[in-house]
Amino acid sequence: MVAFALQVNECRIFGSNHAALEWVNYRLMGPEHRFEVVNSTIGGEVVNVVCDDEEHAKRLMSHMIEKGVPKCALKIVRKNIVKL
Repeated sequence: MVAFALQVNECRIFGSNHAALEWVNYRLMGPEHRFEVVNSTIGGEVVNVVCDDEEHAKRLMSHMIEKGVPKCALKIVRKNIVKL
């Protein structure tokens, strides 16, 4: 089974000063079960926002870009899920 996520690099958001408040508000108010921390550093975290499908990930990416999040901070990733 394949799942999709929008990977967000907070270091690139906070380093650019673009839309940092938008991202922080989304993270605080968004559905907590969709956030998956991949890596954590002093400058921020790399976070996967788990999506329903690839189209959902693309829409979320477009929305974030419209809000001012730098495109270089966003990446759609595929995740292989193994059910036991």
